[in-house]
Amino acid sequence: MKIVLSSAALALLLAGCKEGDLPPENRCAMYWDYYYNAGLGKAPAERQTAAGVEFDDIRAIIKADPSTTTKVCQKILNDAFPGDPALEGVTGPIPAAG
Repeated sequence: MKIVLSSAALALLLAGCKEGDLPPENRCAMYWDYYYNAGLGKAPAERQTAAGVEFDDIRAIIKADPSTTTKVCQKILNDAFPGDPALEGVTGPIPAAG
């Protein structure tokens, strides 16, 4: 019975992965996990090449929605690339990454 339930759970998980890209807020949270582990607090060159962090995707997310909804992506980009042009449309303060 446990095998059947495990198989069903795995099938549902895989089906969810096939539905396409994650929403921007989820991708920002995922990138934050990667950035926190691979870049935060390190030298600029290491922050800008943090493994698993797609900075072009982060820029696209922020440009599409510069609101507080994308504040997690904003703080990553601002920490790795202070003053990046993608941050120009952001209104309000950008949270600190630390």
